[in-house]
Amino acid sequence: MGTIKATDAEGDNMTFDMVNNGDIFGLDARNGKLVVNDDLDFETTQSYTLKVSVSDGKLSSNADITVNVTDVDENQKPVIADQTFSIAENTASGVDIGTIVATDPNMTDDLTFTITAGNADGVFALNRSTGVLSTAGALDFETASTYTLKVSVSDGELSSNADITVNVTDVEEAAEPGDRLPAKDINALTAAGNENPQDIWSDGITIWVSDSDDAKLYAYTLATGERDAAKDIDLAADNTSPIGLWSDGITIWVLDDSSDEKLYVYTLATGVRDESKEFDLALPKNFVNFTGIWSDGTTLWIADAGFANVSNDEKIYAYTLATGARDTAKDINTLSVTGDEYLTGLWSDGTTLWVTDRSNTKLYAYTLATGTRDADKEFDLDADNSLPEGIWSDGTTVWVVNQSFFGTGDTKIYAYAIETTTPAPTPAPASVPSPGTRLPVQDISTATGNADNWGLWSDGTTIWVLDEDDAKLYAYTLATKVRDATKEFDLAAENDDPTGIWSDGTTLWVVQDGFFVDDDNDKLYAYTLATKVRDAAKDIDLAAENDKPTGIWSDNTTIWVAQDESVGFSSSGSNKLYAYTLATKVRDAAKEFDLAADNTDPKGIWSDETTLWVVQDGFGFSGIDKLYAYTLDTKVRDAAKEFDLAAGNNTPIGIWSDGTTIWVTQEGFGGNDKLYAYQLK
Repeated sequence: MGTIKATDAEGDNMTFDMVNNGDIFGLDARNGKLVVNDDLDFETTQSYTLKVSVSDGKLSSNADITVNVTDVDENQKPVIADQTFSIAENTASGVDIGTIVATDPNMTDDLTFTITAGNADGVFALNRSTGVLSTAGALDFETASTYTLKVSVSDGELSSNADITVNVTDVEEAAEPGDRLPAKDINALTAAGNENPQDIWSDGITIWVSDSDDAKLYAYTLATGERDAAKDIDLAADNTSPIGLWSDGITIWVLDDSSDEKLYVYTLATGVRDESKEFDLALPKNFVNFTGIWSDGTTLWIADAGFANVSNDEKIYAYTLATGARDTAKDINTLSVTGDEYLTGLWSDGTTLWVTDRSNTKLYAYTLATGTRDADKEFDLDADNSLPEGIWSDGTTVWVVNQSFFGTGDTKIYAYAIETTTPAPTPAPASVPSPGTRLPVQDISTATGNADNWGLWSDGTTIWVLDEDDAKLYAYTLATKVRDATKEFDLAAENDDPTGIWSDGTTLWVVQDGFFVDDDNDKLYAYTLATKVRDAAKDIDLAAENDKPTGIWSDNTTIWVAQDESVGFSSSGSNKLYAYTLATKVRDAAKEFDLAADNTDPKGIWSDETTLWVVQDGFGFSGIDKLYAYTLDTKVRDAAKEFDLAAGNNTPIGIWSDGTTIWVTQEGFGGNDKLYAYQLK
């Protein structure tokens, strides 16, 4: 690699010697030639200093010889990591699964991909130049749910390997009609108290179940089978024995098996009764035993079990849905002849009508237009589904209610595969109520003693209600509307005139209005929500002119506080929203804005971060009870999003919304203490 230069004044022969790094470099003692004995790596060591001695036999001299290592562009192995992909079973051959990722550190070489192991059955193909992995054969979850492929990637000189895992996901195999589908069973009825279920109807998301012992329709999520008590529908006081159910997606008809059998009608979205669509049935009770119902939107068919009068044949009666008039031409009369002796539920795809039979534990089938039996579409029910009642289907799965009779069988809804000749009729989509529509089924009645309702806030599971008189937070489970005393707590002694609440989920701030008790105590008191302990370090003192604070809301950066300048209630200023930076507690006047001139009694506030709604409490002053709306960014009123509150909601104060439903407190003074629910959007 080079020769070390040295001279001798007398011309004597010289010898060279290296005193260090002899393992890496070599030195010819006769001529000073320096050679490399080992690999040099620039990335490890860029420079070496060699100690070299030269002698003429009598005298010697030493010198430092520096060897600089220069960088060379070396070829490095491709880089590939273990990777995982998923593909559904029964996927056709030639479908791309994903691209195996590998990189070339030199960024100049073309990479080549190869499967070296794990593909003995040849069910995968790998594009050698792109790394795209695709299907090449049949994949069956029940045979092999996971494959581990050994994949090599090469730059033509060097290669690297990785394990590529392919997970095969299960696909529900096409079931034969009558096959049980236990994964779709609904098992929550007994736990819900739905112990005498009769008929069912679903919009494909929620399934409602009538119970002949309760004046209500129980709601469950169809996909999971879990209770959805928030969608329960409380029935009219005289609708005490609900049997059959059917809906067009907007209105739901409920057949009542009481002394005066009739069809009750409710709006599905709100649970509000619609008496204009109701009608009494045309036959006396001692001739019939009505059970399930189904309609195509024009004609309503009602099953008659028939055992109330042994001389009466089991049959299906037809009525015109709009008028309630009998349509005898569409009756189906020959059921007992076929052996269908104790019919209960009805469902049709518009061509075939299926009927549950309690005597024979099976589904009978009839052509709807002719009433002719279609035995090819019938099937026996599960032995445990021994007391079948109502049915409903989405066209692929049919759900059948089962009652427990003196401990025999389970109270549940069984699921089976069904084959329909035509697509199941799709009900008209449930109409979304217009903003401001009352949703009484979502109302929450507050506990006795929780009568002075002011602030409102929820984490989506629990809703806390601030009681000004008790200086306490009451708690209720939002879905069930049941009180949860374990999450309640009393406020600090000095927080004795609370008017509003808001939380970020960790800390809860409570407005203190010092006007009546301590004029210098207008502030936001802070509490840790989980422990109910005061966190005074997070308290926020309000501006002097913000001396009648009511509702609060925050976007987690700014917190707005309403100022209520109702006559006789405060000293100065105007009705407006004051703003404070939550983290620093410093007032941010740039984000404040005055309220509309007629928004004279502002109380609670809530926002979806675009629009901010302000409660107007007209009790004793303006007489206007409504929600005013403002665009948060521009501070401009948005009257199109405002609505008046219900007549009974005449002392509204606190509000909170989940984005769809908005709840407004009613300070009922012990007579009408509840949270009113309205459609927000």
